[in-house]
Amino acid sequence: MQQTMESNAFSSGECVREIALRLMHMSEAIHHALRKLTSAPSAASSGTSPYALLTEEYALRARANILLIEADRLARPGVSASQARVLAILDEVGTALAQSHSSDEMNELIAGLLLFTSAVISRRNQIIVVLLENLQQTVAELRASR
Repeated sequence: MQQTMESNAFSSGECVREIALRLMHMSEAIHHALRKLTSAPSAASSGTSPYALLTEEYALRARANILLIEADRLARPGVSASQARVLAILDEVGTALAQSHSSDEMNELIAGLLLFTSAVISRRNQIIVVLLENLQQTVAELRASR
């Protein structure tokens, strides 16, 4: 495991699997957060219904499964981000999701995750890095707005 932490993200099947597992756990956390939002109507947002986000949660779970199953094929040497950085950003997203008080906030985070995972599946190194940075910026903006 230490070897993957020091390597470039997505450089091996093991790295991709590690990220996929993190995303799987995150989709489970999203499910629990959505339950919490639906049980607290006062926390409801003006735009996005928590129930509508279930579809997005399932889409994230499906992408995480693709990453897990196809990890060796989706390995991408040359991504200019370290495995540790990707995992740290995913941890930040997970924390932001857990602290989210509205479905609008969750929608922003989930949308960023979906774009990011789609880029990984499409194997486009530059887009992966841009969307990873976008995800980190989204978390920072949500923190600043609280």
